Amino acid sequence: MRDQPSALRAKEAGSPGAALAIPIDDGRRLCAEGLVAFAKGDIATARAFFVSAAEAGDARALVALGDTFDPTTLTRLGVVGLRGDGAKSRDYYARALAAGAAGARERLAALAAK
Repeated sequence: MRDQPSALRAKEAGSPGAALAIPIDDGRRLCAEGLVAFAKGDIATARAFFVSAAEAGDARALVALGDTFDPTTLTRLGVVGLRGDGAKSRDYYARALAAGAAGARERLAALAAK
């Protein structure tokens, strides 16, 4: 839990507050850290960073969150012991598309083709 973004730790600790005020530059940094964790296969840590980045307004983090749930992506990466969730993946991709994130439309189409 120590390596989790502070915004997520506070949220999990039961802190009140619906909205977080994270500067967008911090959102980009959090997304980058999530991508590093994802590349290393640490899906749980990646998700925590992506959630915080998305809350900061980084639309790319929504695409990345979708990737962490996308069954095809997880299979391609050789993730063991974690099942994909197409519905969650689709939801994040749709939110990313609405936010104008590149790549979201293609990922939604790929999920729909299955």
